[in-house]
Amino acid sequence: MPAAEQVELNEELALMREAASEAVKTFSDAVEVVRVAEATGRPEYIEPAREALRGASHLVMGSLERVGDYSLKLARVEALSKDNITIHTVYSVLSQVTRIFYVVCGEENEALAREVERRIRDEVNVPGIASNDGTDITPGDDIKAMDSTVPREPTE
Repeated sequence: MPAAEQVELNEELALMREAASEAVKTFSDAVEVVRVAEATGRPEYIEPAREALRGASHLVMGSLERVGDYSLKLARVEALSKDNITIHTVYSVLSQVTRIFYVVCGEENEALAREVERRIRDEVNVPGIASNDGTDITPGDDIKAMDSTVPREPTE
């Protein structure tokens, strides 16, 4: 799967996980509302609270099912890419390198670590991410860019 599509899948899964987290919070709030309603002993409060709890329960179950299904889809993508490095692996390595850099720099050089993190985020490009056509730099451009960094002897 192209790197851009892998990123999209991971971003969609992150959004689904966030939605599932919000659903769990809603369920937790509904449990508290039921507890308070039951403490009143008034049926006109208890039944609507229990209905809201049932709705929140369905919301949690649906969210968790979607996260599970999507996680399986991502696992299949990674399994099919086992001979290749997946975009998830690239981001995982970059994240670990960044974390290690913070540890090595320590608190006294935290500004340097933040700058390195920013530069990694802004300047490390994964082919295929910028557009579906891949990177705009051709191998010839890469070679020209490398050649331009080599000092030349003056010609007579």
